[in-house]
Amino acid sequence: MKAHTFFTFASAVFSIVAIVHLLRVITGFGLVIAGWSVPIWVNTVAFLIAAILGYHGLKLSRKTR
Repeated sequence: MKAHTFFTFASAVFSIVAIVHLLRVITGFGLVIAGWSVPIWVNTVAFLIAAILGYHGLKLSRKTR
């Protein structure tokens, strides 16, 4: 797999994950994992991390052309 393809695919996956986290923050959807109620701030942090990784992956895919 070429670097350009990898970075494009990875940035798409991270962007989708970021959108899902953002949707949970906006809607306030409750999430319980093994009896633990996940607070909204966890999704806010996860959104920021996924969005940054998606952005950098897109930036790297443009460099490797």
